[in-house]
Amino acid sequence: MIGKIIKKLLLVYYSVYLAAVVAAVVGYVFIFKNYVGIEAQSSIAINLSSAFILFIILSIPLSLGLFHFQLKKWLLITDKNIRIEKYKKASIYRIIVLGLGFVVGVIFAYLLRSQSIIFCAAMAAAGLIFCKPSEMKMIEELQLDKEENIPAEK
Repeated sequence: MIGKIIKKLLLVYYSVYLAAVVAAVVGYVFIFKNYVGIEAQSSIAINLSSAFILFIILSIPLSLGLFHFQLKKWLLITDKNIRIEKYKKASIYRIIVLGLGFVVGVIFAYLLRSQSIIFCAAMAAAGLIFCKPSEMKMIEELQLDKEENIPAEK
């Protein structure tokens, strides 16, 4: 059961990176074809840039922090299947929120051609690293019975 959940979480996790790579390739193609983009000093560029930076500043600590606090609440639940299901849903949401910041950051980096946007996208990617799902991490965080869930050595 845990193995299937981890596979689904890894699929979501790596899909975010795949989307970022596709966004980077599309952005590169637009630059190669001399697509102008949005002028960096225009009001729309400043508004987009400010909104994105605010999103990154809020989403990284909130998604990681809220997940941590919810995890403490889930440990009080006695039914481990409910804990696992809540963990799965929250992990997917956390990956999607941080992944959205990463992918949009890559798109905005090409669209706005702003170095600060590149750094914000890199911060979202760094936040994603802390969200990488693994079976041992899930067992440890949910304090599941370690003897039952340790994967067999190959």
